[in-house]
Amino acid sequence: MLIHYVSDLHLEGLPGRSDLTGVQPVDGSDVLVLGGDIVQLRHSGELQRFVAPFTARGLPVLYVPGNHEYYRLGVPMPVRIRDELEAIPGLHLLDDRATMVDGVRFVGSTLWSPLRPVEDGIDIADDEELRLHLNDFRMINCGGGEHPLSPARMRALHRQSWDWLRDELKQAHDGPTVVITHFIPTPAGIMPQYAGSNLNGYFVADCRELMSPDIALWIAGHTHGSFHLRDEASGVPLVCNPRGYQEHGRHENPDFDPGATFRVG
Repeated sequence: MLIHYVSDLHLEGLPGRSDLTGVQPVDGSDVLVLGGDIVQLRHSGELQRFVAPFTARGLPVLYVPGNHEYYRLGVPMPVRIRDELEAIPGLHLLDDRATMVDGVRFVGSTLWSPLRPVEDGIDIADDEELRLHLNDFRMINCGGGEHPLSPARMRALHRQSWDWLRDELKQAHDGPTVVITHFIPTPAGIMPQYAGSNLNGYFVADCRELMSPDIALWIAGHTHGSFHLRDEASGVPLVCNPRGYQEHGRHENPDFDPGATFRVG
């Protein structure tokens, strides 16, 4: 199976102009994976327009929401928005959910962050500093919109997703397994320019203990830099292909590949 994968398109900054991402169906691809931060879901019509050229070809689109999907909307995802997404033909919403495509198991989760240190000798910022520096704690509501997302609530969301992912990966599957998480699953995915930052414990949700040779591929998003590496202990291939924001008519991430693919099976 040839998997076409992208993330962090931020279509909310390109209303009606998703063509500027350069992302189009790839000849020979079997599925499109969207690794989160595609569009704020209050603009779900933008998502439907974006995926239409893919689903019109009969290509399944596997969609894991990122943190930005919930901006000005809130967690958990409102039922109305979930119903709208699940009504889009050919779109598979993987929000702590798994699906099968041609014998390949796709396991997807936003994952969120445990907000704990991920680099030796580097503490994570305290909760007050996290609230100050990270938009998630101002732009995402919870409790029916009554109050902003808190670091404690994010930790709880992560624990819930972690437990689900752990249990799902324990299920036997006679075929390739592909994991899709928006948050980065390993400190190895930290961009060099951010090494030593006390905010890295927000961007990374370390999943190395869940990795095994049974996983054919792990796709991530969230960071706005690309990586293509392999977990040292398990050998799992880890990839991230984010566009980032539109800056001066160009992609924020100069290494973004609108046609990035990976073959499994």
